[in-house]
Amino acid sequence: MPTAVFVFPSAAGHINPSLPVCQKLVALRWNVEYLAIEIFKPAVVATGATFHYRNAVCAENGIEDVTAMVYKTPEDYGTEGSKMRGLNFGSISAERLLPVYINFLRRMSPQLVVYCPVLCQVAHFAAMTLKIPDVSILTAAGPGFWDAAFAGHGSSAADFILTIKANEPNNKAIEGLHILMGMPELTLNTATPLVNEYYTGANIVTTVPFLADTLNERDAQFYEAAGKKFEFVGPLLGSHQATVATGLRGTEAEDLFK
Repeated sequence: MPTAVFVFPSAAGHINPSLPVCQKLVALRWNVEYLAIEIFKPAVVATGATFHYRNAVCAENGIEDVTAMVYKTPEDYGTEGSKMRGLNFGSISAERLLPVYINFLRRMSPQLVVYCPVLCQVAHFAAMTLKIPDVSILTAAGPGFWDAAFAGHGSSAADFILTIKANEPNNKAIEGLHILMGMPELTLNTATPLVNEYYTGANIVTTVPFLADTLNERDAQFYEAAGKKFEFVGPLLGSHQATVATGLRGTEAEDLFK
């Protein structure tokens, strides 16, 4: 029986589109191992997958409080500009988490990794390192979503790259990733297109082309030359859904709707 590992973040909007894919693989007699946070366990287990608590896996590998580690990361970048950009574009937390994900994938021995390219790019890096095929599920409005975000704030990818390249703690983390992965050619957000190395060869996009944010022509040509394809499949709606309210007490859940 083949095995797939799913890695998705602590956000229902990223988790939910993965659940029907997970359920379909289980129906096709795949063994699915799903790494997430505890609040989403009921929805994951309902698909037939085996749930793995992310915090416990990280603790087994020396990171006792992964959430605290990630939220402390902006301080490690030092400058104000880099603090704001570090979580999405920096490499410090990725360098710290990569050994955890490599160890987890080695233990699971999957034939496929399915991951969120927005917040779980480290799973992709681990799959690359171990040469395991992977697929991303992009729940943003297509690969042009960062261009739209920059334009909305009067900024650009080029501005972000200058800030990231000038940050020495980040440069050290990039060097560490190069060594861990054995891939010194990776630019890791020091060149355009931003986040291009967060994507793999096959990327499922949970919107339709006419609703997607426009990808600029230069980046579109880059992805075509790199063989990275984006398949727009529309919303992925399954019979099981995860919500943040699932893990709340009754009064806490009621407060969400006041």
